Amino acid sequence: MTPLTFCQNFRIQILLAALVIISTCLPAVAQKSPVAAKSVQLVVLRGTTQQSFSVPTIEVKSEFDAVSAITDAEQNLVGPLGILGIEIDQRVLSMAKGLRGPYGIIVAARAAGATTEVPLLVGDVIRDLNGKPMNTLDTLRSTLRSLPAGAPVTLQLQREGKLIYLSFTLD
Repeated sequence: MTPLTFCQNFRIQILLAALVIISTCLPAVAQKSPVAAKSVQLVVLRGTTQQSFSVPTIEVKSEFDAVSAITDAEQNLVGPLGILGIEIDQRVLSMAKGLRGPYGIIVAARAAGATTEVPLLVGDVIRDLNGKPMNTLDTLRSTLRSLPAGAPVTLQLQREGKLIYLSFTLD
């Protein structure tokens, strides 16, 4: 077997990059399609020769997919932050592994109409607001309502397994 020339190696890298792009786009395509694809056909033109590859698709599910499925848009809305949140209880603890503690509010989705632009991500866990533990959605909502416009807010979040702090001013 001969070693790959630079051009052949470069073409393989481009092909692999194309596969990554295709695999990243598949969830959106699969959601719009009534039948999810089991494989994707990739056709590559090499000179005047076409080469076809069949690439199997793999759906990667997040542990938060099951948690997000139990949200109710009216009951779980936290308007000032523009999120749908889920309280961590025993049922949620059994579905979402990797939580740092048995309390907090999981950001299940972003919602329109936030009064303040807060860079929360789906999967973030709001643990504290200005040093006060957030155990329920009612506690989060009432704490936000009690703050005057222009008040500084610091959220302690669990994001991707790490604790971070996010500061902003309430509008």
